[in-house]
Amino acid sequence: MPLPTGWIVEPGSPTRCSGLPVPATAVSAYPAADFTMALRVAAWPAADVSLDKAASACGRRRGTLAGASYVSSADWLGVSYSVEGVFIQVGARALQLEVLSPARQAAVARGVLAAAATKAAE
Repeated sequence: MPLPTGWIVEPGSPTRCSGLPVPATAVSAYPAADFTMALRVAAWPAADVSLDKAASACGRRRGTLAGASYVSSADWLGVSYSVEGVFIQVGARALQLEVLSPARQAAVARGVLAAAATKAAE
């Protein structure tokens, strides 16, 4: 799983999207100094997931990354949050990579998502 070095890893998964099966594996991570941002990753056998359909099920708007990406937002306890994710195929696996952050940190979170997607594709 493409997680940044030094981040704290714990059980968790990206947003559950309509029509997707339960992932074979999932994990969530956040920086030790900033628990407000999280990178969440799930994996399935590639044959189980249509990347574009999955992204459309996760959000009505496409995200900033090319391909099967999505973005959404929500307010919780008076704070606006941004969720941005992407589905990519890496070998025989389909990965969902997603960042969750306060809206004011969305640009930083997008950078984390782009770096994780690039690392996963290597």
